[in-house]
Order: sequence, then structure tokens, then C-alpha cells
Amino acid sequence: MFRLTTLFALLTTSTALRSDSQAGQALLAKSRSLEGNADASYDWMMNYSMVFQSCHTVSQFNGADAEDGQQITYSNVVKFKLCPTKKCRYGCTGAEYIADMDSFVDAWTEWTMNDQEYQCEQQREKCNCDYYDDQETCINNCFTNAGLSQCIEDQGNDVR
Repeated sequence: MFRLTTLFALLTTSTALRSDSQAGQALLAKSRSLEGNADASYDWMMNYSMVFQSCHTVSQFNGADAEDGQQITYSNVVKFKLCPTKKCRYGCTGAEYIADMDSFVDAWTEWTMNDQEYQCEQQREKCNCDYYDDQETCINNCFTNAGLSQCIEDQGNDVR
């Protein structure tokens, strides 16, 4: 249940996962195309993003008899599409893939953290706080004004 909650939290706060990112490449390597394409090279996927479609629970017969254990196992999988980045979520008819939910959540989390770090650094460079006496306050105000309050670093006021 935790992974499913985490998945939905990530999908409502994140941008689409880029296929040419390290996290995207790792996820594609663990995914299976629903169209039967077995191309192990994903180099051609520049400017494509992975767009979440749905979650499913898949049951499998494991061939064990009653003495060896449960005959049916269940796996949680995520179905996603690979779409041109500039056309994500607007009627994309890209290739469909499935991956186990843990791999998808891990890749999406890694992408989100890296993307957020990149956005914060880009904004920090735009802040122009070099000539302020209190650069930290200037940068924090800059982040807040840009709608990036998550970039403000907590200085951790330790109480001893």
C-alpha cells in the first residue's frame, strides 16, 4: 500500500520522466514493451518522456504444487507510454510499456529529486544576490518569489 500511495503522490507533483535521463534508462531496461519490441538500445529515445497510464495487479501461476507453497502469486505493475516530450499528455499515441511498481516508483523518485535539484540550481544562478549582505535571505526570497520554496534549505536550528 505504501508504494501505491507513494506512486500517486509522485505523479501529482512531478513532471514526466525523461527517457534519456539515467533514471529513465534504468526503468526502460527493466520494462517490457507491450508491442513486442525487444530493442535493448534506447539511444534513439532523445526528447521522449514516460507518461503514467495505469496500475495493475497481475496474477501468475507459479507451477508449484500445494506442498511447495502458493500456486498463484501477485505482482503490482505500472503501465506507461513513451511520448515526445513536447506532446506529453495531449493525446500521445506512443509505445506502451509495463514495469514492476517498485522499479517505476524508484525511477520516478530519482528523476523527481534530480529535476528539483536542477530547477533550484538554475533559479539560484538567476537570483543575483552577490551584492547583498545577507545572501541567504536574498536567495530564500528569490526562491519564494519564483514558487520554489522547496529549494529553501533548512538550517536546522539545533536546540541543546
